[in-house]
Amino acid sequence: MDSTTPTISAVLIVRDEARHLANCLRALRGVVDEIVVADTGSTDDSVAIAEAAGARVVHFPWCNDFAAARNAALAAASGAYALAIDADEYLDQPESAREKLIAHVAAYDRHTVGTITIRSYTAAKTWVHDETERLFCREAFEYGGAIHEQITPREGVKRSAPTGLSVLHHGYAQSPEDPSHKARRNIPILKRALAAYPNDEYFWFQLGKARYSIEEYAESVTALQRALACMQFREDGVVMGRLGPVSRDVLTDAVVTLAYALVNTKQIDAALHLIEEHAALNHAGVLWADFPHVQGYVHLMKGHLDAARAAYNTALAIGPEKEDVLGTGSFASLYHLGLLDEANENIDAAEACYLEAIAQRSDYAPALARLIDLVVEQDRSLPADVWTTVDRETFTAIYQDKLESTVRQRGAQSAQGLLKEAQRIAPELVDACRVRLKAMQEV
Repeated sequence: MDSTTPTISAVLIVRDEARHLANCLRALRGVVDEIVVADTGSTDDSVAIAEAAGARVVHFPWCNDFAAARNAALAAASGAYALAIDADEYLDQPESAREKLIAHVAAYDRHTVGTITIRSYTAAKTWVHDETERLFCREAFEYGGAIHEQITPREGVKRSAPTGLSVLHHGYAQSPEDPSHKARRNIPILKRALAAYPNDEYFWFQLGKARYSIEEYAESVTALQRALACMQFREDGVVMGRLGPVSRDVLTDAVVTLAYALVNTKQIDAALHLIEEHAALNHAGVLWADFPHVQGYVHLMKGHLDAARAAYNTALAIGPEKEDVLGTGSFASLYHLGLLDEANENIDAAEACYLEAIAQRSDYAPALARLIDLVVEQDRSLPADVWTTVDRETFTAIYQDKLESTVRQRGAQSAQGLLKEAQRIAPELVDACRVRLKAMQEV
């Protein structure tokens, strides 16, 4: 490495992350100049894993303050720049990551923070994208905020620019019933933060998201309504929060999550009013595909089929380049258009929508399931080339489940159509079906 190139330290705060930590640290190898782990009281093998990976471990007693823990890791680092990573994240393409980091440092001054794309897999089996600030000059920035801590300039103004890095995140994949769900840890800290800053829209937003993630929908509604009430929606389109402009992603997420929470608490009229109110405001948050997607869903719940179709088509027109939850501007909206076509008894159009959704996401289970359902419900044949389009493992599992449920509900004879289709599509599929039928007979 050129001696004039600034060094980069990866900094992590860790507590009982043995399940994920090795993968995280392995992906950082050769990307950064050092790894610093601030352990906040692990009782598992996290410290041993970090030390075995060559990380410098410092111990920081947990004090319900994420920023304090982050700053302890920063203080122990020696690199001119810090790359903040969580233990349940790992670099998506580590082979090109160092080049991107060095290029960013060379292209921008020390007051510019680098963002990375966080691709999170959720318990709802969806992928969510966030652009988050993670790379910064250690002398120019520190962390502030007890929870959902923010990179804060020591002086001057903060700017940001993308690094091109992306990481895979599995921290949202916990089931709502999991007693160790991160939301249960975060909620008390968020409440303390709100006691100090009761008009902070970001803390209310994060509390609403935490409540939603553990299916406390009524509490989520209350928190997200407070978040939006704390925002100032100006005529120039800029939305202001306690500390400055509210980011586009927070705006979109707050409105969309509130709409779903209202539907889940059977307040569909309130959800429709919310959607119409923010569509009229036309702020940056409604210009992302996630907004018309939920708009279509709310109209669907109200039985407004034409309005739902228009909304889903708008989401597709916005496209996958502007979607936070993967599929809102692509395969998920296509799937919902297929459902609308089925409601209008246009089965050919519905099948075309499902096939296009699968062409965009070969393992998209809802569209795969509806295609298979059409075989039973409409006595249809699947396209001859469907086996080359689908994710075969996912398709086979859904096909087997449909076969089993059909046999149990209607008898063995009723499954002959599915078996015939499986034989026509692929020998591997019919073999899998026979294995399932044999297992059913042995029970």
